[in-house]
Amino acid sequence: MTRFSHQICLLACAGAVVLAAGCGRKSATPATVPVTGKVTLEGAPVSAAIVSFAPKNDSTTGIPAQATTDESGEFEVSTIFDQGRTTQAGMTPGNYALTVTKLEQLPAQAHITRAPKNLLPKQYESTDSSELKATISADGDNFLALDLKK
Repeated sequence: MTRFSHQICLLACAGAVVLAAGCGRKSATPATVPVTGKVTLEGAPVSAAIVSFAPKNDSTTGIPAQATTDESGEFEVSTIFDQGRTTQAGMTPGNYALTVTKLEQLPAQAHITRAPKNLLPKQYESTDSSELKATISADGDNFLALDLKK
């Protein structure tokens, strides 16, 4: 083996070691805190609603999070990290703007002709129009009672 091909072989081996060292390592996810709540519309529980949390501009620690309500309108928030590879219960502390939507269930054939309608008041489907806000604290009770109005 020539000196040049020996150097290339060593360089290739070193590169393989560096790549292997990086594979399989879990990336660190930020600490989350439990967040629960209940969604009602004029006092009645809203099932199958999607509650989305978007960090406000003044929040330096917030990460988007989401939850879906159960039959009683209650929810527990989860956060997705690592481009969807890791889901962790709770969310990071910070200031958030909230949206709440509930999409109608369409028969399979209807998906071809139109998108499902939001069954909740339109004002809650955008952070621009929704007045729902939340401050999630690192310590303390993070229960959110979201009573939507028509």
